[in-house]
Amino acid sequence: MGSRDNPLVLVADHRINYRAQIVSSLMGQGFRTAEAFNGEHCLTRVQTLSPGAVLLGARMPVTDGFQACRAIRALPQGRDLPVFILSDTDDPQLRKEAEQAGANALLAEPLDLQELGARIRGEVPVESPAEKERAEDTKTRLENNIVEIGRWEWDVGNDRFAATAECNQIIELASAKTISSFDDFIGFVPEIERPTVRSWIQNSISTGEPDYLGHHIETPDRCLKYVLAHVKPGVDASGKTVILRGAIQDITRLRNGNASIGRLANYDALTGLPNRKYFEETLRRELLATVRR
Repeated sequence: MGSRDNPLVLVADHRINYRAQIVSSLMGQGFRTAEAFNGEHCLTRVQTLSPGAVLLGARMPVTDGFQACRAIRALPQGRDLPVFILSDTDDPQLRKEAEQAGANALLAEPLDLQELGARIRGEVPVESPAEKERAEDTKTRLENNIVEIGRWEWDVGNDRFAATAECNQIIELASAKTISSFDDFIGFVPEIERPTVRSWIQNSISTGEPDYLGHHIETPDRCLKYVLAHVKPGVDASGKTVILRGAIQDITRLRNGNASIGRLANYDALTGLPNRKYFEETLRRELLATVRR
């Protein structure tokens, strides 16, 4: 968590350039920083890093800022953690939703980054030695359970593919076997998700922009795992993508745990029936869907 003077701030947003702008400003103000690219990744980092404060983009994919805030509040280390949701509109309904999710505040963009730093510093609680020791112990135990990231590289023009041992380990590929082409690699994605993953990768190749996606893989023993995937194109002088570098991280257990957290947040533990939070969230989504139609 760190002291009040240099707390660790976790910045979670899917907009890479926007996230980098916030991180750069906070570092210039003396904060330590860490980043997350969506809500699920943020929950992973809250549990492994024990930050002093969290900034959540309201419209993140996979798990948005409001859902992520509820899940953070359900964690033991997240009950009193300063959490701010960043929104591109100053909407009273969104402010109410942020309050219901347990956020300290909803901050409307464009942000005054100096004022943001002062706000964060004022919200970070003074940490006792006992609390610091417990946080470090939790961090160490959780970090010991983190799965290594598997990396791969694809020569797009020549269809030459190479994967690290960690990548093969996540896929549970026998040591004697190798993945020799991109089609071999994509073959481990369940057929129903394959078009989505192919489209996602093709979009990254076409735009030359890095991107993230959560999807399943199926091991040779037909075991389903959920991974966070990242791709980063390498371009030539003309801007054409010639190399695609990627990484996958198995977050199956974490995702299952987050589903349990979501159930605890939205269902009554005694009766098993949906609670008020679940009702309000469902009503909000239905109203939004009606407006869009």
